[in-house]
Amino acid sequence: MPKNNIGYCKQLIKMVDELRHIEGIKGNFYISETEYIAPASLHRKGEPASQIIYSNVKEIVEHQQQYVFDSFWSRAIPAERRIREIEEGIVQYETKVLENKEQIFSHMQSVIEKASERSVCSSIGGMQLVYNYFFDEYKKIIGRHRKRGEGKGVRWIISIDKDSMDLVKLFLNTGVQIRHVKNLTPMNFAVDNRHFNATIDKMEGGKIMESLLTSNEPAYISHYNSIFEDLWKNGTDAVERIKEIEEGVDLADIEVIPSSARAQGIYLDIVKAAKEEILWIFPTTNAFIRQDKIGAIPLAIQAARERNVIVRILVPGNSLIEERVQQLKQYCSDHIIIDVRYIEQMSETKATILVVDRKESLVMELRDDSKTT
Repeated sequence: MPKNNIGYCKQLIKMVDELRHIEGIKGNFYISETEYIAPASLHRKGEPASQIIYSNVKEIVEHQQQYVFDSFWSRAIPAERRIREIEEGIVQYETKVLENKEQIFSHMQSVIEKASERSVCSSIGGMQLVYNYFFDEYKKIIGRHRKRGEGKGVRWIISIDKDSMDLVKLFLNTGVQIRHVKNLTPMNFAVDNRHFNATIDKMEGGKIMESLLTSNEPAYISHYNSIFEDLWKNGTDAVERIKEIEEGVDLADIEVIPSSARAQGIYLDIVKAAKEEILWIFPTTNAFIRQDKIGAIPLAIQAARERNVIVRILVPGNSLIEERVQQLKQYCSDHIIIDVRYIEQMSETKATILVVDRKESLVMELRDDSKTT
């Protein structure tokens, strides 16, 4: 029931027992207790259909009435309420899960057609879905952004690899802003200033999802816009990522970790998982003391004792470091290799470098090296 139809709907209310409104319906049909009629094809407004489908078969009539019409009717709202919302400018907030594919498609199309911008975080399946069904609508959003400065256009966060690269290029050429993030959220989602949609489906091959969480509630919209902006800020420009792949410089296993707490957890996990060798370069004595206090050095000694892991450390020397190294070696037998060598204190960098089993590495840089914790 759009705004320009209110006059007709007010007249229709007087003619029927009850009138209801539902979003996203395209087409129409008519049904009674014994007959079913529907246009066979789309027809112009105000003109009768050139062909119709008619049936008085009991099973068909009952199906259309019990399953189709009654399903629409149960989800619809009273016409009086919809008219009041339009006339008074009331926004009806709603959060729901859609599980009918036709309903999901209709809802997505309606939201995208009305959107002034789109922020999407999805797997390659989500991008393929948009290409299959909504690519023209996305291009219109981009066009309105370029011509009238409307919204932010279309921004997309995705994990880019060799398999997804060609489709990403196609979207880039259309004007979609894209950034690469290695580890995406478990939930695919799209959000703008009025709607939020999400699904856990992978949408492989661009298939419509089995279920869709949708909401126009401000709390959802604000929350997921915030999540998107954080991911966007830490993402890599898609053009740069594609260049890396084409040049054979695959940085898929390189990640910048802004959270110190998360970085410390990963750091300790890498040391715990060592099987053959742990290599360390400490730029300052305080860097060594910090790693000892958080448990990284004891974990390395434990790996050496229990799994014969070779531990090699480069660190600036002083009496405190030498004393601590001697204490650590007391816990080890002769066949265990803990090789500590002393170097000059580094002034140009304060990055601690860890390499485990020649397979994993982590570089931790601290701006303030004066602290020992």
